[in-house]
Amino acid sequence: MFQHKSLRILIMMDVIEAFVGTIWIGAVTLTYVQDALGKDETWWGYINGGFYLGTIVGGVLIYRLANRMKGRLVLSMLIGSTVLSS
Repeated sequence: MFQHKSLRILIMMDVIEAFVGTIWIGAVTLTYVQDALGKDETWWGYINGGFYLGTIVGGVLIYRLANRMKGRLVLSMLIGSTVLSS
């Protein structure tokens, strides 16, 4: 994957987005749970657990669909990034 410059750039973008996204989601959901819902950190844990479970299920789904994406990796990553940023 690192032989293609465009693919390497997209992979680095996804890695940075993943790191920033997990920090951002954790901070925002904690504030939401405490202020908007009036609940304690236990609820924050439930929401984060659901988020990470969805991330794992999504990863397994993508792994299973990997054969369909062969030859279209850059396009697939670009579409995925666009959908997630919406």
